[in-house]
Amino acid sequence: MGAQQYLETVEMNQAVMKLQTDDPLDLSNCPAVAARINAYFDIMKKYKSKPTVAGLAMALGIDRNKLGAIMAGRDQTERYTPEVRELLHQVYTMYESMWETYMLEGYVNPQAGMFLAKNQFGYKDVVETNIVADIPARISAETIRAKYVGADNELPADHGKDAENE
Repeated sequence: MGAQQYLETVEMNQAVMKLQTDDPLDLSNCPAVAARINAYFDIMKKYKSKPTVAGLAMALGIDRNKLGAIMAGRDQTERYTPEVRELLHQVYTMYESMWETYMLEGYVNPQAGMFLAKNQFGYKDVVETNIVADIPARISAETIRAKYVGADNELPADHGKDAENE
C-alpha cells in the first residue's frame, strides 16, 4: 500500500467514525438506521472501497459481533425493532451477494474470499464420507430370520453360543 492509498484509507475510516460520534444513532429508529447505512455506503463509494461488515458496524456505533447478533435475532434487547433486524438482515444478504460477485469476478483474493465465506456468512467445507464394508456376509438374512423368529419373539436356547466359540 502506497502512502497516498494509506492516507485515503485513514480518511475513509475517520469519515466512518465521524458518522457515529457526531450523530449518535437510535437503533430502534428504522429510517435513521437506513440513512446511516446509506451514508456508510456513500463513504465507501467516495473512496472506491469495498464495504465491510466491521465498517458498517462501526458506522452504526456497534461492533461486528453485535451486528451479527442483531441481524440473526440473537440480541433480544429492546433497543432493536423487528424492522431494524429485518433491514440489517437484508443488508447482510446484500453483503453476501456482493462477496459472491467479487469472488466470481476476481476482485477478492481466493483465500480472503474463503475466510469471509466461513467467518462472515456461515459457509463451511463439507466432506462426505461413504463407509462401505468389504466383508462378505457369513450368514444369510433368511438364516437369521429363521433362527430368531419364534413363538413370542423369544430367543432360542442356543442364542449366543456361536459367538462364544469364535
